[in-house]
Amino acid sequence: MGSVIGEDGAYEVELPPGQYQVSVSLPPQGAAGVLDAETPPPPDPNALPDRYTRAQTSGLSVTVGPQGGTVEYNIELE
Repeated sequence: MGSVIGEDGAYEVELPPGQYQVSVSLPPQGAAGVLDAETPPPPDPNALPDRYTRAQTSGLSVTVGPQGGTVEYNIELE
């Protein structure tokens, strides 16, 4: 499962109840050298510590309870 983080930092994922390990990854870069007004520059590859890219090392997890509904989960990256 995955979700794209919006410009405002919001994201949404629908999951059944359970415990989940979380990872974060940068979006894939477009074709090298191709930039226009609608294509933002590629992100700084050093902006995200490597540990966050794997669920086993990120230290991030979330529990979705049986009650359903919306749960707000803020991810703080250091």
